[in-house]
Amino acid sequence: MIGLLSSVGFAQTIEVSGPATLVAGQEGVFQVTVNTTRQQSATEIGTRVQTPTALGTSSASLALGRPLTQTPELRTFRVEQIRPGTAVRMTFRITPSSSFSGSLNLQFFTRNIESSTPNATLNRTISVTPDPNLPTPTMSAPLNGADISPSPILRVIASPATSRTVKYQVEATKAGDGSVRTFESDFVTTGTNTDIFVPYLSGLTAGNWTLRARCLDDQGRAGGWSASRTVSVYGGIDMAGRGSLSGFQQFKSGGWDTFFAAAWGGNGRWPDCRQNLLWATQAGMRVAAYAFINFDNSSTVAGAPANQTGSWQIDQALAATGYTGNKATLGFDLKYMMIDVENRYWGTVSQDDRVQRIAEGMQRARNLGFWTMIYTRNERTNQWWNDATGSSTDFSDLGLWGSLPELETVPYRDDLELDRGSVWVRFGGWADRVGKQWLLDRTIAGMRVDLNTWLASAWNINSPNPGSINIPQPTLVVQRGTSNRIEVQFTVRNTGTVEAYAVRVMSATLNNVASTNRKLSLMTVPAGGQRLGILNFPSTAAGANSTANLTYTVWTGMGPQTYTVPVFVP
Repeated sequence: MIGLLSSVGFAQTIEVSGPATLVAGQEGVFQVTVNTTRQQSATEIGTRVQTPTALGTSSASLALGRPLTQTPELRTFRVEQIRPGTAVRMTFRITPSSSFSGSLNLQFFTRNIESSTPNATLNRTISVTPDPNLPTPTMSAPLNGADISPSPILRVIASPATSRTVKYQVEATKAGDGSVRTFESDFVTTGTNTDIFVPYLSGLTAGNWTLRARCLDDQGRAGGWSASRTVSVYGGIDMAGRGSLSGFQQFKSGGWDTFFAAAWGGNGRWPDCRQNLLWATQAGMRVAAYAFINFDNSSTVAGAPANQTGSWQIDQALAATGYTGNKATLGFDLKYMMIDVENRYWGTVSQDDRVQRIAEGMQRARNLGFWTMIYTRNERTNQWWNDATGSSTDFSDLGLWGSLPELETVPYRDDLELDRGSVWVRFGGWADRVGKQWLLDRTIAGMRVDLNTWLASAWNINSPNPGSINIPQPTLVVQRGTSNRIEVQFTVRNTGTVEAYAVRVMSATLNNVASTNRKLSLMTVPAGGQRLGILNFPSTAAGANSTANLTYTVWTGMGPQTYTVPVFVP
């Protein structure tokens, strides 16, 4: 290949011979020849690497020249004379970075000394390929499309016919800003799974990331990339003890965006709640709080009533955050006041009464201007939710923050869809969960914390305006159904200004005959909206074309409303 530039009766030409393709980490040699049609004095001959990210090392030699600039990216020499018919030759050597693959651009040039205008130039594009002798690995964790925390386990394996000693390198590229993080294993023998642990305090930041892996040998040469996979990252911490501003700042810079503070522990307020929320907010984290509800009225704090309703317990939790009736004065945007349902403080109340206490707490939080969700656990011998509530589905249209602690060394530990490597078993009517608590009680950055994976959408909200619900007497429609059974359709309206949570119609009788449905669960009735459902009664509860007494209770977080009304039965 020849480069030519003519000027005022003379011309210089550049010829370059060398490979069109290089292997990453392996040297390529280029022979450069400069000719002129007339004598030229004090000429600068050089080579510029125009793709510096591809550069590992370079060198150049010219027998008749004196070195000028000698950096890895720019090699130049001064030649005192170039005579017509006498070629000047330079040897240029370059080793692409072992981690680079793609196009490497080189420029060869001549110019007068102290001039920036070239006499002749020649550009070469070299294709750099991975080392063909290294195997291409497979990534098995995290799964493609997974919702994960900032600190996933990256599991990689390569299984060539002949075992090799390699290290695995995983490249993570963030969508949007294109930032790149690289994680490497120690040297291992191929053929077995290798786990790379992303550090807790130097994790992936919130957003979508593309991951791929490859092998490196002991010389730093790289093999081909694995197939890519995309994951969504969003994580947070929760804590009951006292933190520090420095600790929250370290978590935030490490990729953890949210903080849930313990506010009420069933028996008393957590004293460090407000200070932790202030520090977390100062560190740039989004914040929320939770109330561990008791069902046994066991709190002995000053002024505790005999019946420690969910509303009263939420008031205690909010007091721990510093709330005094105006959330604008808190100093932070409290995203949630969450209800924590665990296997303690159960007392002897019925499962329906526990559901009601949960509903009271949730409605109180919403009325005061805070979103709410459920935190609980329900797997194997830890079926807290089913045992506490009788497998209630009354809250299934609200967010679920599930808990299933994992070992630190378990892949998929932070995958929002998985529990111990398998798809999590749904319960309580929830189709999905917005958060997963997967690691408990670890001291990190000087704070005793739990780690969580979240859907970002659960936090991309502001706390709502306060208000109240109003549930007037339902509208009823009575009709005959299959096998002559009696069907009563209830239309429950909410004329209030906020959502009514866990709306239930219960204890329904027709002429003192109980409904065959134990409960009609209408879940959330929006402000200004309505929900409807049907309760069934045996055909024998009332004769055809007769009037019967219908008694029922509408339960909400504001308490029961009982009605007895005559209805016409067709």
